[in-house]
Amino acid sequence: MFLDQGDVVFLSPPWGGPTYTTVEKFTLDLLQPKDGYSIFQAAQKITPNIVMFLPRNVNLHQVEELSWLSSPPLNLQVLFSP
Repeated sequence: MFLDQGDVVFLSPPWGGPTYTTVEKFTLDLLQPKDGYSIFQAAQKITPNIVMFLPRNVNLHQVEELSWLSSPPLNLQVLFSP
């Protein structure tokens, strides 16, 4: 059963194993099994309230781009865990 509505979607896609730390800037196309853009678009069909758990070395410009691709643009908040 596919959820077609909800309050919040929490995404924690696989980063590709421990080798993600060897990449200087982790790009959204490295997420598996689908790229970050595809995963985000699927979540948008459920709700505009999306949380993505991503590696520290993620390319923040790409994450910001996700908010611009939304209509209307979404508010973006980046939090770093200690």
